[in-house]
Amino acid sequence: MEKLVEIVSENSVEVYRRLRAPKELGPEAREEFSRVVSHTPAELLPPGSLAALVQYCRHVVMARKIAERLEEAIAVGNGEHIEILAKAQARETKAIGYLMSALRLTPQSLGPGMRAAAKRAVVIQNPWDTKQPAKGG
Repeated sequence: MEKLVEIVSENSVEVYRRLRAPKELGPEAREEFSRVVSHTPAELLPPGSLAALVQYCRHVVMARKIAERLEEAIAVGNGEHIEILAKAQARETKAIGYLMSALRLTPQSLGPGMRAAAKRAVVIQNPWDTKQPAKGG
């Protein structure tokens, strides 16, 4: 069953289809994909963001695997592997941060104040319409 989100305003109804995980994603990446899609407003993940979201999920899974290996290397005291894995973890963290910003998945982007401000900016459609709320309200 396809998931739809409707946003109803005074003048129109907008329907947003939630993205679906592509088949090429592995089980862990599909789980991350579903988590992100279900916890992010549908209007913030348009179809054009699919490729970036897929890569984000892949990087998250890879970062988890690297973290597990890094913990193992630390436990056995393998300094050479610790160095290599720490660098790999830093690269994954950088990629994840970049993709989160590009997809607007950061806490600042998803906070209630940001969504409310974006909706207020769209309210004024016709400056001569007397039925509109007062500015700043």
